[in-house]
Amino acid sequence: QSTWGCQIQIIRDMNRLTRRLYKFTVVVAWLMILQLFLFYLYDDEFYVIPFTIAQYVTSIPSVLTPSLYDRPTFVNKLDLFNHSSVQCHESMPASRIVDTLANWGITSDWTARIFSTNRDEGWFTGCLKPEAYEIVPNEWHYVYFGKLNFTFSHLLSMLSAHKLGGAETIYFHINDTQPSGEYWNQARAHLPLFIVHHAAPTTVFGQKVEIPEHQSDISRLEALLLDGGIYTDFDVITLRRPTELLRYETTMGRDKSDCLGNGIIVAKQSSAFLQLYLESYRRYKPKCWSCNSVLTPNRIARANRQLINIDTTFYALTAENSYKLYSPTPIDLSNSTFIHLWSRFYSNYINNISPELIKTMNSSLGAVFRTIYYGSPQLWDT
Repeated sequence: QSTWGCQIQIIRDMNRLTRRLYKFTVVVAWLMILQLFLFYLYDDEFYVIPFTIAQYVTSIPSVLTPSLYDRPTFVNKLDLFNHSSVQCHESMPASRIVDTLANWGITSDWTARIFSTNRDEGWFTGCLKPEAYEIVPNEWHYVYFGKLNFTFSHLLSMLSAHKLGGAETIYFHINDTQPSGEYWNQARAHLPLFIVHHAAPTTVFGQKVEIPEHQSDISRLEALLLDGGIYTDFDVITLRRPTELLRYETTMGRDKSDCLGNGIIVAKQSSAFLQLYLESYRRYKPKCWSCNSVLTPNRIARANRQLINIDTTFYALTAENSYKLYSPTPIDLSNSTFIHLWSRFYSNYINNISPELIKTMNSSLGAVFRTIYYGSPQLWDT
């Protein structure tokens, strides 16, 4: 009987322990869900602010001095819908959000309190809307630090910005080392070129920056924040004047599904998006090639799509299919403002082109090069 009583007590203790473990597991599970929800709302790497939700406007400190730039204020961290896409969408009224949550079985005073403010207004802003007039100056910026072997391809990029893009001024940001050679002399003679001398940034928010490409990434943001305009890499060719893009405060292009390429940036002076972009370098990751450069702006855009216009044509030709530019089979470039040549993958070809070679270059890219340099896309007789 004593043994039986002990067994019953053991069973009761085990049941009690099981119930406690179950409660503990439920609490941990809900905490994990809450953590994931918070990361989903505020993005996993940026500005995890106190969970006061929806009726408060969050102000992120400006990167630059308050006398020069207003602090960007923005809302809409609650990006519950279509989170993986940065494409523009129409506003979603708060009432529709509550109804959608109700359809999911989520009905409580908590959800009502979250979305009670501006119920009849669009709580989620859609994409950045264009202004009625151009707010970005049609001026180009190029950045290069170090000794540059100024090739014919560099000249073509600058010429395309001026001849086809209508660039009124081309700012070339370099340190004390100027390029030299035949094609540099042509650029100086035939382009509205303005040389901007300054040292490469060696620190950002107190952290060392030693990789030249990262130094260029930072400098292009600073240049656009100070003056506004268009930044392009040297392996970008301009096909036409970016008239529509000049009406948006900031425009970038999708490189990959999780990247916004920073090889082409169109932005007005003191762009709110670029301020957030530069501010993100407080968490600079020098060992990660693309984290701050292209992954970070995509995350910022997901959380602040009302601050940026995403152009889908900038990188329509990806690194994988850009070989089509060099193929005799013509491709349609009529909807493109820029084309990216992906010089990292075609450097041997791009760096060796010449005025003579493009005369007989039987490809869509050859036609573009001839238009830029000779004024006509027609092939030359051999």
